Amino acid sequence: MKKELQLSKDGKIIIDHFPLAKLAFDSYSEWFNDYITVWAFARDKGIHEDFAEALIREGRRIHEMNDES
Repeated sequence: MKKELQLSKDGKIIIDHFPLAKLAFDSYSEWFNDYITVWAFARDKGIHEDFAEALIREGRRIHEMNDES
């Protein structure tokens, strides 16, 4: 059974109900505000640069989806 995406009354995604979405969104926000490069973010978090890039990309997508509403 597929879980439906939950939206708030204003049409935004409720990311608190989706731990991986929250992780991606928070990672994107931290990277955007505190880092210049994906490499530095990955180094500080102890993760592979490709994983950091994918995480940030998904977080940006969620951010943009919420911005459009």
